Amino acid sequence: MSTSDLQSILKQVEEQLAKAGKLPAAVEEAFGRLLNVVEALSSDKQALADEVERLRKQLEQKKKAKTTADVNNGDAQESNSAISTDLWVTKRSRRRAIFSIRIRTLRNMASRLPTRAS
Repeated sequence: MSTSDLQSILKQVEEQLAKAGKLPAAVEEAFGRLLNVVEALSSDKQALADEVERLRKQLEQKKKAKTTADVNNGDAQESNSAISTDLWVTKRSRRRAIFSIRIRTLRNMASRLPTRAS
């Protein structure tokens, strides 16, 4: 039930009460309290609707942020895997280079050793 529906019903009730004439004080007080309750509930309903709207917007923002973060993380993961592969190749190349240097060094050292006289 919308706010305008509630206002329409309240207006109809007030008109019916006016047509009924003088009501006992207890009845008038009871109707007054009931109208206050309806007004408070209507106000609470509007506040809750506003809160729901705020939460929906917040959820949309979080979804957008997550989607953006997922896209960025995907790019980062791809670049990280590329970097990881490059490092592996670099480390492998470095090991080969070190091994080559050691072989050359050993050969140089071997060539400098005095030959054994037989």
